[in-house]
Amino acid sequence: MIKCKICGHEVKYRLIEHIIKTHNMTIDNYKRDYGEVVSEEYKNKVSEKSKEKWKDIEYRNKTLKSKEWIYSDKKLNKKRIESIKNYYKNGGKVWNDGLTKNENDSLKSIGEKNKKNLTGRTKEKYEYLNKHSKLMKSLWENSNIKQKWEDIQNNEKLKTKWKNKISETISNKIINGKINTMSSFNCGWYKNENGKFWYSSELEKNTMILFDKLKINWKNSKEKIKYQDCNGNYHYYIPDFNIEIDNVEIVIEMKGFDWDGLTEIKANEATKLYNYRLFYSIDELKKYLKYEINKNKIN
Repeated sequence: MIKCKICGHEVKYRLIEHIIKTHNMTIDNYKRDYGEVVSEEYKNKVSEKSKEKWKDIEYRNKTLKSKEWIYSDKKLNKKRIESIKNYYKNGGKVWNDGLTKNENDSLKSIGEKNKKNLTGRTKEKYEYLNKHSKLMKSLWENSNIKQKWEDIQNNEKLKTKWKNKISETISNKIINGKINTMSSFNCGWYKNENGKFWYSSELEKNTMILFDKLKINWKNSKEKIKYQDCNGNYHYYIPDFNIEIDNVEIVIEMKGFDWDGLTEIKANEATKLYNYRLFYSIDELKKYLKYEINKNKIN
């Protein structure tokens, strides 16, 4: 059985029809906000049917052959790539955009199943993996990507240009909320009356809580700061927050520690462009904020 988390309606297998007709809501939106739309019993039945199909040697061979054809046929592959590009260009998103395993049962379940299924698997033991590995190697060897990659690796000027382009692309995606950073740390979504905001560490989460507690107007920073590392290579850095106290905008960066040795270099570049402040603890930030708030009250 599965229960609708909006109204409590309960069904044996699927909530899909109920969600669309009763709540006039898309399945993607329901999954994003509430989780699963089908019961475990239903998923198990579908899984069993799928397993039965794959036991059929003819079905298995046809399916694997079709997959091989899709990725090896150059015209079809080009068409498929263009279709995917247009989808994202027109605002399309992957189904799990913005979700984490901590807040979505489906992602958590997929992660656990994949971990269980993939542990111990190697191409030496599994024929499918062996064939897929050979196919991918063949595609790599026969593509112009390999030649481009080798040209870049053998030319320092091209390599630097390539690294800078990747750095700029990633920083733009972070700014636009398309990727989340530092997922290995304590991360997730912080929600308040203004929406939900991604935090990449416990320190960032506590900073958001402090801003709300002190009733400070804040948002995730979208400032992109170019800096040069010790080897002369350029990168982009995005601070954590923009806040406003009495119409004065301040760019805030929270650091637990200087893990890459570049914190001061980034700070120097940021200070040239913005009213920038760097803090290594919540207590340090709290003292600064209270001072700024009280100073303006006195004045």
